[in-house]
Amino acid sequence: MARSCRLSAPRPHNGLVWGVSAGRIRPADIVRPVMAGDPKPPPPGDPGDDPPRSDQGFVAMSYLISGIVVWGFIGWLVDRWLDFGGVATAIGAVIGAAGGVYLIARRLGA
Repeated sequence: MARSCRLSAPRPHNGLVWGVSAGRIRPADIVRPVMAGDPKPPPPGDPGDDPPRSDQGFVAMSYLISGIVVWGFIGWLVDRWLDFGGVATAIGAVIGAAGGVYLIARRLGA
């Protein structure tokens, strides 16, 4: 015996989420807070009280030291390549220090 397979017409969507009774949740209600960029609610505690930023000193020092080391190393490589006698290393270290100060001011707003 052959069974006939009837395709039913698609049900109208009406903007509702399938499987949820009408009037409860609309897709726009799910996406709206994310699209609007609404921040997550603050953690419980004193509202408006920012957590202490004890790591700012370490961030500032790491930017400064890493800038001097990285750009000083690049200057040292240029010295080795072009035989400037250490001038490029000093210039690289100064550029690294200036870049570190710039990043500190940009990140920490100081």
